[in-house]
Amino acid sequence: MQKIREAANRMSCSNKMKQLALGLHNYHDSNSLFPAAATIGPAGSGAFVTGGGTRGAPWSVLILPYLEQTALYSQFNVLTGDFGGLFSYDNGASQAAIQKSTRLTAFECPSDPNSTAANQNSNYFPCMGGGAPNGACTTGVCTGTGSYRYAADNGIMYVNSKNTFASITDGSSNTFLLGESRYMQLASGSGTYYATWATAFYTAGGPYYPNGAAAANAPNSNTCRPATTGCWDSSNLSFGGYHTGGVNFAMGDGSVRFIQNTIDLTAFRQLGAINDGAGTLP
Repeated sequence: MQKIREAANRMSCSNKMKQLALGLHNYHDSNSLFPAAATIGPAGSGAFVTGGGTRGAPWSVLILPYLEQTALYSQFNVLTGDFGGLFSYDNGASQAAIQKSTRLTAFECPSDPNSTAANQNSNYFPCMGGGAPNGACTTGVCTGTGSYRYAADNGIMYVNSKNTFASITDGSSNTFLLGESRYMQLASGSGTYYATWATAFYTAGGPYYPNGAAAANAPNSNTCRPATTGCWDSSNLSFGGYHTGGVNFAMGDGSVRFIQNTIDLTAFRQLGAINDGAGTLP
């Protein structure tokens, strides 16, 4: 019975990713580009923002009209609202109250035990890029402060990105668009420093992008549990989920593929980048 339930959950998770990918395609059709993972400005001049600037609506809010969620979209101020992280000294963010009170199951995988009414969780992150987590911006993956809180700028959607289908020169069927994550920081693991599916960016304590990740570490290699401890220093480097053996990814063409935990790490990282001239699905 448990195997049957998990098979159904995995299928439901895959279908949800397909719907999100379709929403992103429709957003592209209407706006002639994919939404950025988050938009930071005016101080945010690129993907590796170190602080300051406004914190605009993340991709997950911008695609709401394309998910038949127009009424929810209208509750957010996507023009001038502040979508900062939720922590004790930033609860003045203008969209914080809506974030903390709104659950959206379209972003939840049913296999995740944290996908409950107690959380406003997201299990689906845009792939901001791929590469070795060595702190070198030239690889597409870069540290913000110290040796943690990474960002990437060589994927389809990252901070302040403006990519189109034409930008994906490696081919949309060979490039990650969205991946499963079980690492969004929850209030129960850090009551003063957490995120929701509608969170864009933290500025205090160094940059942290709680709504996106890079293909840097092997799938499910991160063992952090965001419901019981702080995972903000590692969540941007890993994709992971609760399905046996691997993780669902939506590709740039909208298809969903199950990527094994044992995938060659170099190939996995290459699938995260849009224009490195490499990367094919196994």
